[in-house]
Amino acid sequence: MAKTKHKLNHKHSNEAGSLKTYLTFWDKHADLIVAFAIFAYALIMWWPTKNLPYHWDSAGFVINSAKHLFETNFQPLVNPSLAYAHPPLITATLALMWKLFGQSPLISHLVTFPFLPTLMMGVYFIGKKLSTLCSDYYLR
Repeated sequence: MAKTKHKLNHKHSNEAGSLKTYLTFWDKHADLIVAFAIFAYALIMWWPTKNLPYHWDSAGFVINSAKHLFETNFQPLVNPSLAYAHPPLITATLALMWKLFGQSPLISHLVTFPFLPTLMMGVYFIGKKLSTLCSDYYLR
């Protein structure tokens, strides 16, 4: 009976060890795995639309504001014809790339694509930080 019990305990300790190894791997590489998954998701969602013209609300905002910056040589940096202002990083980047490489849908898509996974990673890190803060608060 003692040998059987010892074998069962050894089996459970191996399972616990492999779970611990998996969790350690996840803890060390979670951010990299999530970054790869976000980039893959963004590429899969973007690829079928890469040749389409812009027509969505936010893309229309970006294109219209970038056209304004392009036509006015970046003066003023925020489009005065809009009732609201957004930070000009995306629109100014797009207008600058148009100045350098010409205005085309391909350039527009290639310039704006990296912002999707970058912003999604930002949301991931904010959520990660908030979950840590909340779990620390509720575990007290």
